[in-house]
Formats: sequence, C-alpha cells, structure tokens
Amino acid sequence: MTFFTKQKPTESLADQIAKIEVGGKVKFTNDRAVFNVEARNDKFIILTMIERGKSYHTIMDIELGKRGKDNMIFHSGYDGREECEERLKEFTDGQLKVSHRNNVPTIIKWVKNAEGKVL
Repeated sequence: MTFFTKQKPTESLADQIAKIEVGGKVKFTNDRAVFNVEARNDKFIILTMIERGKSYHTIMDIELGKRGKDNMIFHSGYDGREECEERLKEFTDGQLKVSHRNNVPTIIKWVKNAEGKVL
C-alpha cells in the first residue's frame, strides 16, 4: 500500500530569484550559511557572508541555475558592496565566469528582504 502526503507546491527557482534584492539575505538548502545579497542584475547575483572573521562569497549564475566561486585563482574583490558591483560588471562582460569545477546547483531554502521579512 502506498501513502501519499500533501505537500505545498513549491515555488520555481525563477520565482525565488525574482524576490532576491540587494540588501536581502538568502539561505540555500545545501549550505549552512546565510548569505547577504551584495549585487545583482538579470544574469548574476553576488552574495557574501562572514564566518569566524573570514569572508566568503558565492556567485549565482541565473541562466545556468548554478552557484559557486569565480574562475580566477585567488577569488579576491568581494569585500563590500562597491567591489561586488565591480565584479558584477566583469561577470556581465564575460571577463569572469562561475567556476565550472567548483559549483553546485542553486537550490534556495528561503529569501529575506532588507527588512528581514521572509518572502
């Protein structure tokens, strides 16, 4: 005998991404950290977080549905919103890409706006 449970229909990734705004926060299902949204456009979103005094970042490639570090060796230039805006231009221009070796699928658990309200 098979039992079925009622589950709420989940939002599509596109619907979740549409809610992401600069100044908000994003929690991914495959990561324990909560990331701050520093920069975004129609193709990429740059998120950062600080844990134990160390800065981390992830870049969402909206079209490919994946996220990860950039394809450079030292991954610098993500300290603060201004630097992230500059990096965003480099991603948009094709100078930088999300690493093809170090990326994971984008699976969003929740999105919060700048006021902290879960969307």
